[in-house]
Amino acid sequence: IIGGLTVKKIAIMLAAVITIQLNTVSAFADYTDVSGHWAERFINKLTSEGIVEGDRVRFRPDNYVNVDEFIKMTLTAMKIEVTPQTGNWSAPYIKKALEKKLIYADEFDRYDRPITRSELVKISVRAIGADYVAGSEREQLISRITDYYDIYNADKEYVLAAYSKHLLDGYEDNTFRSSRYTTRAEA
Repeated sequence: IIGGLTVKKIAIMLAAVITIQLNTVSAFADYTDVSGHWAERFINKLTSEGIVEGDRVRFRPDNYVNVDEFIKMTLTAMKIEVTPQTGNWSAPYIKKALEKKLIYADEFDRYDRPITRSELVKISVRAIGADYVAGSEREQLISRITDYYDIYNADKEYVLAAYSKHLLDGYEDNTFRSSRYTTRAEA
């Protein structure tokens, strides 16, 4: 007997708490708008890991993801602790991303706007510390991206590193579409 409770009662209470927690996680990842979506498997996995979230009912996979939202996803995936604050929810995430050099102070005009594919790639490549791609791999990747020469020069090395590390692929027509906004599913 512990504090008036039997070991059996404590075990039953723990089992109930675990069941409730498991059901909460399961229900949280049970979005009504991802069934059959091409990214369903990824969305469910990242939700269960706490990297992405919906509103318990919908994930909205085809909505655009904002810069600040992607920064939060990246820091969460990197398991970097950020202390939330009242007011502007994204301020501590932006501050931490600046500290970790995932972004630079003059890089974004606003954080509450959709992120482009090139911007997403820069943050992702910095997060994993990917290296410059050289040699035959570089030439092979360039030949694979049909709109490579439409990508801003400052972004090209990030795009090649992202392809090299399999962070993303292009579209079915082998384009990268660097200035296209990124959906929540793509992110």
